[in-house]
Amino acid sequence: MKYVQKLFMYAITQNRGNSTGLKAALNTTVPHMYGDHAACGEWCKYGDDPDSYRHKSLPFGKDLTSEITQAALTKIFSVYADNAEKLVHHGSSQANESLNNTVASKQPKSRHYGSSPSFNFRVGAAVAQKNVGYTYVADVCEKAGLSPSQHARAHGEQLDLLRDQKTLRQGRKEVKKRRLELKESRSSRLASTKVREGTQYQSECALLLDQQDNTEIAAPVSYDPIPASEACDYVVFDLETTGLDDSAEIVQIAACRLGKTFSRYVLPCGGIQKSASEKTGLSVSIIGGQRTLVRSGKALKTDVLQEVADDFIDWLDRLRSKSIVLVAHNCKRFDCRVLLRQFAACAAVDQLLEAVHGFADTLSAFKEALPGLASYAQERLVADYVGTAYAAHDAVADVDALAALIAKSMLQAVLAKHRYTATSAVAMNTLHQLAGPRTAELRSKLPRSALSKSMAERIARSGLGHSDLNLAYSRGQRDGLTRVLGEAGSDGNPRVTKTASVIKKLADHFELIPPGSSSYVTAAATTPATALQASSSSSLAASGASATSSLTTHSSSGHVATSVATTSPPVPIPTLSPRKRALYERRLREGYDFPDPAYLEWVAARKRAA
Repeated sequence: MKYVQKLFMYAITQNRGNSTGLKAALNTTVPHMYGDHAACGEWCKYGDDPDSYRHKSLPFGKDLTSEITQAALTKIFSVYADNAEKLVHHGSSQANESLNNTVASKQPKSRHYGSSPSFNFRVGAAVAQKNVGYTYVADVCEKAGLSPSQHARAHGEQLDLLRDQKTLRQGRKEVKKRRLELKESRSSRLASTKVREGTQYQSECALLLDQQDNTEIAAPVSYDPIPASEACDYVVFDLETTGLDDSAEIVQIAACRLGKTFSRYVLPCGGIQKSASEKTGLSVSIIGGQRTLVRSGKALKTDVLQEVADDFIDWLDRLRSKSIVLVAHNCKRFDCRVLLRQFAACAAVDQLLEAVHGFADTLSAFKEALPGLASYAQERLVADYVGTAYAAHDAVADVDALAALIAKSMLQAVLAKHRYTATSAVAMNTLHQLAGPRTAELRSKLPRSALSKSMAERIARSGLGHSDLNLAYSRGQRDGLTRVLGEAGSDGNPRVTKTASVIKKLADHFELIPPGSSSYVTAAATTPATALQASSSSSLAASGASATSSLTTHSSSGHVATSVATTSPPVPIPTLSPRKRALYERRLREGYDFPDPAYLEWVAARKRAA
């Protein structure tokens, strides 16, 4: 529809004062969208290169094909074309709005000047500023026989120059495009907020008893970037852990900053995975009847996690910096998550947030700075750009090597774009820890045909659950799901996805299952399955009597319930091709009544069958 609106406004703007040209432009608009450019004017670029021409604002740049839509648009545009002489003098209201704003600056609505003797002078000053410019003050002084100040005239001329420059800038194509993008962004943000928060602004909305309208879907949470212009002190850190899964424990933590180094070992509560032990050389052995952390056969001095966390925070405080950013390779996906989860276990997160401003990830920074590398492993980068080998997977050696790599590769400028605040990291880590139960809930309540395992995990990590999706659909159907799943976070990325096929599958599922229902139909057979179906089919074929069928449903608790109902013989639904069936189902979802007898017959038959 936006493309249609754009073509309509082009026709109005380019044919102002020319009713004949406007009528011709309106009559060629619909054929233009459907690939008929025979009557198009100079505004159409098809004639420049017919073989490679593509529509800028239509899906995939292709012509429209629906005959029903074409007939409806032709009917609409023919009405406007027949009234071209009435539309030809229409223009923009921006000039009027500009004058209104100027008047408001002279006599603010917050003060009553309507009955004041100065009212006419205030309006007159606004009109003079609109017609003459800011130098009207000096001109009035001259006509009144007063001596205008040279500074007043110079100031007015400067303001006029700035106004002219602003007018020229706002008339440029790229500025107009950016203005439309910002307008679309604001509109999208408001629409997403409306779906998340429900009805918040309408008559007597506070008296609504529908609980769905009072339930708010949580706003998207993302990593909040630290402004690139903000100066920060980088502290490189690294962790060695018992494994790579979500239950991994810290066994070594090291950090360095300007020659100052911190390194401590932690005795884990559990064992160390074989794969992790092979890389780090760390293992837990029984020596003298005590569990002991060992590296390459040598016992190491360890402390409990609480003491190590307190000592690490004290070491950071002694650096006397108010803007410490902890830097690690693959920080966002691993080191930051493990550090926050382990510090939360010993109630040290609040103290860490007081000492640390944020985190930074060198892995994503190197991928941006050096695209196309075969490997972004830290050992490979150090070998290629520092030219040295080191004892990888020892936390102290890792932080020294990473600090040298950052300094050698001049990565600071790019790294500034890959920093994020510590508070947002804590929020994202909390969502990550809750993702497991949410994923299980989504997979138990939604069939695979509606939601894949990977997409269920992405939705769960975004903080959304089945009830949120259900609520979004009840408020806006497919558009509601699009608004919630595609809402941009503070980093500008979609909350989950904007992929139309993914959202369509979810919308199709919720269309079949009423909002608020916790079950979905998985089969239309059973109890006692084959015998019941066979007897029902034979009796129906022989006498036309009603048949007995059953539905098996899965509830949210996992129990299987079978309900037996008596149904009349099925009403035949017109057979359609897959493409036409998809078209009709989309029309039905969108709630439009198209003047198509075949479509209306299909809808009526479907309702009778239901």
